[in-house]
Amino acid sequence: MDATRKGPNNKLQNLRRKIQRKIFEAIKDNDEWCIRWNHELDQLIKVKTVIRFIKALRLRWLGHVMRMENKRAQKKIVEVTAIKMD
Repeated sequence: MDATRKGPNNKLQNLRRKIQRKIFEAIKDNDEWCIRWNHELDQLIKVKTVIRFIKALRLRWLGHVMRMENKRAQKKIVEVTAIKMD
């Protein structure tokens, strides 16, 4: 299974988020209590998840491949794979 897809890792991430929400607690906004959003927790912790790190590296690599000349094998493989996914 691909590390970026949902599966057993998703259950672990959900548990981690629950624990983080307990630690950082809800916030009061205009006399109303709200739980923190995922991006707010990420900003407080300042840690990237492994999945986000892998996705960022893939996007970086894809940008590198897209700038290659059309005759390069890597670019041909990426283009053929993209056509098959459509």
